[in-house]
Amino acid sequence: MSTVSTAAGPALRVGLMPAAHLSRVARNAWRLGRSSGMTVSIEQAWATPGSLARLRSGEFDVLFLVGPVPHQPELVCTVVGREGCDLFVHERHPLRTRAVLRFEDFLDLPTFRRPDDALPQWRSFWHAEQLRGGSPRFTRASAATEWDAIVAIGSGQAIGYAPRSWRPGNGVVALPVLGGQTVEVVALRRPPGADGSEQRGRSRLVERLIEATAAPEQPPVHTLTPAQLRVARLVADGLDNLAIAAELHLSVRTVEAHVTGGLRRLGLRSRAHLAAHVTRAFTQP
Repeated sequence: MSTVSTAAGPALRVGLMPAAHLSRVARNAWRLGRSSGMTVSIEQAWATPGSLARLRSGEFDVLFLVGPVPHQPELVCTVVGREGCDLFVHERHPLRTRAVLRFEDFLDLPTFRRPDDALPQWRSFWHAEQLRGGSPRFTRASAATEWDAIVAIGSGQAIGYAPRSWRPGNGVVALPVLGGQTVEVVALRRPPGADGSEQRGRSRLVERLIEATAAPEQPPVHTLTPAQLRVARLVADGLDNLAIAAELHLSVRTVEAHVTGGLRRLGLRSRAHLAAHVTRAFTQP
């Protein structure tokens, strides 16, 4: 993946893991490029020693990653948000028929292998090794790149546990997992340089990009209107719109409007995500 603005001047080089607030980073980087006259390049990167070495050497100015990244000497780490995790499957996968999806429903299924040289802590998290009690069963399909992973899932050869904001398309859909984990989105950068006006200007742009990318927490469920919340809790109980309408003495059209409004207000994508979000909200201490 590579995106370059049309602005003239020196380049601000961004390394970005797919799903690391990708659209937010790209949009903010493009705006900064336009306002500063600096070209902005965005390149796919992972939590690997190679990507970190490129950051330290100056090939990247900032690196956005999702997942646990251990302390990195000589680098500054800023948490810019938190990301939920979903299960990604082929659109006709049997798991799509489950009303409620739990970890034990998919931990024995084959998944794709993350980059072999990735940081062990990061790699272990996305392989769900702690939940599985060890390494997963891997498909024979290689997944050295994001596209390889999309092909492996979209062809039905594998399932993938990945950040909720990932948007692979190509026949791949996201399924919320009951009790699903959340993980930090981090921005890694070199400490601000003291020498050279160009380097200081670059450091200020990196700071502005990180600040603009820092995502607010997902709105709590109690920001829903009372009517939306009543409907959402019945959605979480597994009722369809017709049953909810009967329970609350509403029209089906009114129920549909409350569901749509609740999804929009919480920034969620599907009825299943709404159910999972409400369940988490009322079961967490």
